[in-house]
Parts: sequence; C-alpha cells; structure tokens
Amino acid sequence: MKHARNLLACGVVRNADGEAKSVVVPGGSTSESAGQDVVEILDVGTMTWRFGKHRLPHGLFASTAVPYGNSFLLVGGLERHGGPAVDAVYKFDPETENWILMPQRLNRPKHAVGAVLVRPDEFPACN
Repeated sequence: MKHARNLLACGVVRNADGEAKSVVVPGGSTSESAGQDVVEILDVGTMTWRFGKHRLPHGLFASTAVPYGNSFLLVGGLERHGGPAVDAVYKFDPETENWILMPQRLNRPKHAVGAVLVRPDEFPACN
C-alpha cells in the first residue's frame, strides 16, 4: 500500500465467476490522526496498488467489511479517536468506485466488531 495506516477494513470485489478481482482498503488511522478517507485498491491480476477514484465520504477507521454480492458493505466505525461510533452502512460500487450510503443503519453504532451478512430466511431472528 502507498499510505501507511492501521485499524482499516479490507473488502474483496469479485468477477462474474466469483474470483477475486481486487482488494479494496478503505479508511484506517495513524497514531497522529483521526479517521482517514483514503481508499487504496490492489489489482489481484497485476498485484499493483492504486488509489481509488473516490475517497470515503468522511474519515473512518475500525469499520468492518462484509461481503455483499460481488462487492462488500462497510459497516460502522469511528471518525476520530475517542469519538462515538457511527451507525452508517456504505456499499462499495465496483463500477464507479463510489460509496453508497445505505438506507439501513445499525440499531446501535458499533466499531471494531466482526459482522456477517445473514439472509432472513436463514435466520429469522435477525429481522
């Protein structure tokens, strides 16, 4: 990666065959900063890094990436050290490299947690 940071998320973008096409690394933090809005993308075919076409809408770290279709959701996180967690859920659009704020929000803001996508028919208690 070109931009050193920690407490970042990693999401995978897949092609139509389900093979990994790229690894997207949004946000993160450094010891001197609040959340970063930088996005870096690893092309799996060439193993080269580049910056994404669009930054995150705001700095974010300690978020969780959850696979979603051929892309992923970026869930929760912090905007600054010691600050409150956020309840936002963003979807990464691999065609435009934009971040789409989803209408669904977390019931309670969270950061630094694990998450999985559960279909309602598999686990109705999650509805």
